[in-house]
Amino acid sequence: MKRLAGFCVAGLFLVAVTTTHLLWAAPPEGNKQLVCHVVSEEDAEEGEVDHIIEVSINAVPAHLAHGDCLIGSTDRTLIGTECDATDAEDDDQCDTQP
Repeated sequence: MKRLAGFCVAGLFLVAVTTTHLLWAAPPEGNKQLVCHVVSEEDAEEGEVDHIIEVSINAVPAHLAHGDCLIGSTDRTLIGTECDATDAEDDDQCDTQP
């Protein structure tokens, strides 16, 4: 009986750890999009530069509406790096990739 109780406790611990890990894990890539975020003129005057952010796919239209453009990559290590929001082809894709 003690052995069965030990397995139950170990099993519950494993479920708790796995569940906690899933809560901390990054959301599925299918729900996120990398965009080159254009900073405001005021922020640019303070030294901030256009940079890559990750947004929900639900927020993409709002970001595109104010001049951001899509980054054609799923490399999350790019988040926070400087980017060029040039979209000369007007297709919402950044023409210059990092």
